Amino acid sequence: TSSLQHAHKSLKIRWEETEQSWQDQVARKFGEEYIEPIPMRMDAALKAIQRLSSVFAQAREECT
Repeated sequence: TSSLQHAHKSLKIRWEETEQSWQDQVARKFGEEYIEPIPMRMDAALKAIQRLSSVFAQAREECT
């Protein structure tokens, strides 16, 4: 998860730099559609990964 968080932080920094020179309606729409949803989607993905990890751990215990 730390690599995912690091990648998101890097993307956020690059996006902020990009916003300095790209300031039209297309840029705003891109940010709203693709950049802004990332933290929420990332949280959902991490929760799903944690649930799967628990399921796999339980399966491993039951199969040994």
